[in-house]
Amino acid sequence: MRTESSVVSRFFVVAAATVVVAELATAMPAAGAADPAIACHVRKLETARSYNSCRLRVYSNSVKKGTLTDFTKCDGAFSKKWASAEFVGGLACPTTGDEADIHDEIGVDTDIIAALLSDGALPTCGDGIINGREYCDGANVGPFTCDSYGFTAGTLGCDASCRHHDLSDCSGRQSYPATGQTVSYPADLFFSSGQAVEDDGAVQAGSPLSFLDNGDGTITDLNTGLMWEKKSNDGSIHDLDRTYFWSKAGTYTVWDWLGLMNTEDGAGFAGHNDWRLPNRRELDSLVDFSRVDPSVAPPFQSACPEGCAVTACSCTALADYWSSTTAAVNTSLAWVVEFSRGRADDRAKSTARAVRAVRMP
Repeated sequence: MRTESSVVSRFFVVAAATVVVAELATAMPAAGAADPAIACHVRKLETARSYNSCRLRVYSNSVKKGTLTDFTKCDGAFSKKWASAEFVGGLACPTTGDEADIHDEIGVDTDIIAALLSDGALPTCGDGIINGREYCDGANVGPFTCDSYGFTAGTLGCDASCRHHDLSDCSGRQSYPATGQTVSYPADLFFSSGQAVEDDGAVQAGSPLSFLDNGDGTITDLNTGLMWEKKSNDGSIHDLDRTYFWSKAGTYTVWDWLGLMNTEDGAGFAGHNDWRLPNRRELDSLVDFSRVDPSVAPPFQSACPEGCAVTACSCTALADYWSSTTAAVNTSLAWVVEFSRGRADDRAKSTARAVRAVRMP
């Protein structure tokens, strides 16, 4: 049982955060009302604030009257206002298509506040209940199975943070990843032109590319099981424009960067301290050959406005990304994959290139 002081303390932390958002929403128009992007941002903040207040009001009324909660009106008003905010901002909006994510985030926040004030069931990792921002809890892994992650056998588990599934007991890959190409292109043959052939687009060998955004700055490849770092656009160690040397005396290298990744926030990025540089084949598995600029699946290149954090956006630079694989022809070189076209080549280890970390759960 939590003490009264701890309940009050947590309540005021949440309340303070709500006040900050409210103040930000009301203060920003005066600073940049003429800027369409800022106007759009402000309208979205105000809509989020109204939705938060509406849900809390429903909770209050349900307690007062002893009735069930019904957020139908709140949801309807939120959806209408959000659509209006995106329409007014148009292409100038810092982000688009984010209604569902913001809706769910506010829903979770108000649920936690209501549970906190009633001393109810708060998210507790290890109690077997998936609630709050938990993705799984103990033996409760939700609707997912090993098969969901591209395996043919085994039992899916949950890691100690309740934020990721544990794939260590899964086995038997279904197939290697396909290239992503789904269009078949005809070929000119010796006796005829424009003939249909069994090219990659026709055969589509391998498992369709499939990725899951974990909501914490990471993406899981459902074919390989690999967990990848997302890239941000905020100047942090996850920024897409940051480059590092593979090997160069007296300079900051990719290996130093990995050290920061594995100690971030004390426990490592997204709660893991086993991040590493992908090998050449692992890096190749991210290429979607049906796309260019960048040649990656949409989860790796969603909205990427200036200032977006790794948990809020997903970016890919049109650049060479280091692999951990040294070139056999010359050990002063290492393999890279260039994600503008999906090409691979070797580069001098003493040159600076982009990076994306990986781990195997």
